[in-house]
Amino acid sequence: MAGIFLGLMFLLSCNVFAIRFSQPVKLGDIAYYPVGDVEIRNALSNNGVVWKKNKSDSFITYKSGVAIFGNGNNVIYVHYGRKDKNSKELANYGGKEISNTFYFMTGYGCDIMELKNDEGIEMYLLHGHGADIRGEKYTILAKMKDGKFVQYFDTDLLRKKYLGTSKDALNYIWLSGYSCNGDTFIIHLKKGFDKNEKSYGEFRFKWDDKAQWFGIEQVVY
Repeated sequence: MAGIFLGLMFLLSCNVFAIRFSQPVKLGDIAYYPVGDVEIRNALSNNGVVWKKNKSDSFITYKSGVAIFGNGNNVIYVHYGRKDKNSKELANYGGKEISNTFYFMTGYGCDIMELKNDEGIEMYLLHGHGADIRGEKYTILAKMKDGKFVQYFDTDLLRKKYLGTSKDALNYIWLSGYSCNGDTFIIHLKKGFDKNEKSYGEFRFKWDDKAQWFGIEQVVY
């Protein structure tokens, strides 16, 4: 009986102490315009080279720079810009040093969000959106205790592995929205591009407390 009781207590404690995610809180966003300039919104600070601004200074775009987003001591740096017309965009997220960042180009804009959890792990959700067939993009970064950033996943890589590269819009599977359910972060999938697009399934990212990492499961309805 004592063994059974202890076993039940262990199972209960595992459920009680499993990580729980809150809905992400938006910190700000960045927009890449076709002509090459960049707009930064709601950053804590932004050290950028101005591209152009209007007379009232209410709208300013930049050529390149480094912006900081966050709350309190939890911050994420964004290194942005374009060197010239033929170069790769600079769209790196993570630490102060470029060597401690991850490239995440979205095609147009990127919402920068804090993914809060009850274990106090400093996590950031990046939600990219554009005007091409790729649809939405997501990645989750985290800052470790030593200040180093890690990337848990990038949906560009998941798309190639799980969804293929079909260019048929009627059969194209695209990423559409996200949610949190306890210890699992979910990205929802749609099929087709008409106004009555069908739900196709979802990617489930369940947190593994022992590994301190997300598992990945694709579910098709």
